[in-house]
Amino acid sequence: MTTAHRPTWAPAKGHEEQGGMRIYAPSRMQSVKDLPGQTKLKFRQPGQNTEDELRAGDMRSKLEEKERKHFLKTKSTNFEEEREEDLRLLESAAAAAGDGGGGGAPRTLVPKAVDADDEDDADDSDSSDDDDEDDEAELLAELERIKRERAEEAARKAAEAAARAEAEEQAELVRGNPLLQEKLAAQDPSFALKRRWDDDVVFKNQTRGEPKAQKRFINDTIRNDFHRRFLERYRSRCIVMAASSLYLGLDVGTQGTKALLWEKETGEVLGRGSVGYSLTSSRPGQAEQQPHTWVEACKEAIADALDDAASMGTRGDAVDSRPGRQSVAARVKAVAVSGQQHGLVALDKDHKVIRPAKLWCDVESAEEAAELSQLFGFTLVPSFTATKLLWLKRREPQNWERLAHVLLPHDYINFWLTGRLCMEASDASGTGLFDAVSRGWDAERIRQLDEHLDSCLPPIIGASEVVGTLRPEVAAELGLPPEVVVAPGGGDNAMAALGSGAVWEGTWILSLGTSGTLFGPSSKPVLDPSGTICPFADATGAWLPLLCTLNCTGVTEEVRLTVGKCLDHDSMTNEASVEPPGCHGVTFLPFINGERTPNWPQATGSVLGLRPGLMRPGLLYRAAMEGATFTLLAGMQRMKDYGLAATELRVVGGGSQNRLWRRIVADAFQLPLRFPAEPEAAALGAALQAAAVHTGTPIADFVEAHPPPLEPGVLQPQHTTAAAYDEAFRRHQRWGACLFGGGSCEV
Repeated sequence: MTTAHRPTWAPAKGHEEQGGMRIYAPSRMQSVKDLPGQTKLKFRQPGQNTEDELRAGDMRSKLEEKERKHFLKTKSTNFEEEREEDLRLLESAAAAAGDGGGGGAPRTLVPKAVDADDEDDADDSDSSDDDDEDDEAELLAELERIKRERAEEAARKAAEAAARAEAEEQAELVRGNPLLQEKLAAQDPSFALKRRWDDDVVFKNQTRGEPKAQKRFINDTIRNDFHRRFLERYRSRCIVMAASSLYLGLDVGTQGTKALLWEKETGEVLGRGSVGYSLTSSRPGQAEQQPHTWVEACKEAIADALDDAASMGTRGDAVDSRPGRQSVAARVKAVAVSGQQHGLVALDKDHKVIRPAKLWCDVESAEEAAELSQLFGFTLVPSFTATKLLWLKRREPQNWERLAHVLLPHDYINFWLTGRLCMEASDASGTGLFDAVSRGWDAERIRQLDEHLDSCLPPIIGASEVVGTLRPEVAAELGLPPEVVVAPGGGDNAMAALGSGAVWEGTWILSLGTSGTLFGPSSKPVLDPSGTICPFADATGAWLPLLCTLNCTGVTEEVRLTVGKCLDHDSMTNEASVEPPGCHGVTFLPFINGERTPNWPQATGSVLGLRPGLMRPGLLYRAAMEGATFTLLAGMQRMKDYGLAATELRVVGGGSQNRLWRRIVADAFQLPLRFPAEPEAAALGAALQAAAVHTGTPIADFVEAHPPPLEPGVLQPQHTTAAAYDEAFRRHQRWGACLFGGGSCEV
């Protein structure tokens, strides 16, 4: 062991200690603290369990007393009170026997000393079990008696309450009918006849000599002042309702079906109905539904909408006319259906459903999608119907052999309504087998998939073509006239564009939902080989280029649950509002589910640019909003590459209700924003199409003449923040390309 850490000399301290190897004698000095504190042994005093006290004490009685106290503390039953009660009962019984001439000595209860450790208890286990069973039976019987008494008491109270309510109702009726007042006054002299409509009303100049006022009957609608005053409005409203036309819009979605009755003359929605349902997902990637579920939901939703319209009350100053369900149904002139796109409905030669429909969100056909993308020369995602057809051919050959007709969800509802097999262009454009230029089937793609498939695809009809009228049995079941016209309907995005008023070029729809969607009308098709922009047709005879991102409001919800803890979205928004545009250089890539715009399925969510003090919940929440917005903005930039341009955005979806997100979208896109007032834009668009087809008016012209309602005001962009958002957008694009797109990482 080294001694290098020791000093070789010690500084002088004024005495002999100089360090080194010198040895010193121990000190003779002692501290007071080291002295013994007690030098005399202490002994126990009387009362402190001395040896004599312990020898003279009765340990058994003390132990029994402790056990008795322990049982009293741990058990709800007071054994001492029970013992005294038993003694009293025995003495009273003995006294009664003595009075009766029994002559016997009074009986006494001799308690047995109970020891918790007595081994004899085990010998009486059988008798104890019998006693326990008897006690349990008695307790159950007592419980049943208590339940019975409580039930009888509740029934008695309910009967008394009903009697009181009936008496009060009768009294109210009597107070409101002068004829009953006179009748009851004649039968019962104690009944107080009111001088006027209500004794509580005291007229200023009322006197005893005043002539008796003439009775007015409030239930006489002809003599009543109110009805006389508004009788003309009442009659005119009835005339308008009898002459007005109603149009029914249906939206058959993934999670439910909605029905909406729209009145052409007023532009108002008179009735609504909604029915929810679920989907089947027993395997990874599976998402299926039975088509008959949609049919039953349509029946129920239509009935609810008719009932809702029949029970409509006062509108403004008009009197409630309550036309009745039959009169409302008689005014329905046409119906159209909006439906979820891409889903495969397979029918056999007898028009029977072969298997559950594979929905747009079913991704079991991912392998087939990759193969068809190579075969067709452009990217197909698993949502498209063509991939599901190839999946059916390979995975279920027995069902493929039975296949005779291919329909989409909304086309199946049209078939149920009319009996006609056809497919509308906007929905057919989502199959992957549609030629966007000719607006017909692509024969080469169909042949590459399967030559047999050509005979299974129905004819494609135009946006203004009538599918037919209601089948008599369907009309009778729905309570609608059989002459109701069935318009072609369309995909939900095309119908939502109509319901939001986006029918002319320049007006685009931006949907901030679980996924983000951007689309707008175009006079020409957009053919994007990367598959980023889908070449959909619209419901007016033009086209509807559309792009979809996979990550939008779901990202902000993940951020709230992770860093916001117990805060709601309003509180998170308040904190995010104080953060600047660009979030101090923090970039949020929101690709938590991968991404399809751009096509980066392997991408993950990433937060970059973090520094000390930049992990505030509000800042991360705003960064997530900006990241989801920038992904949609990148899609718009790609649309601009194909010559498309927007002059106004109409924002829908759950994210559109957030005031901060509205401002971020307006400033990032540098476009004015409008917000549709009708929450069910797809159902309203279907009703508008039904009205246009029924009246023979071009759909775009009809929507322009009957514009859907919008929230008042326009949210204009702020140009002062444009530079900050441009820099944040470029940073977002560079980081995304660096991490997932194979681009440069120089940021």
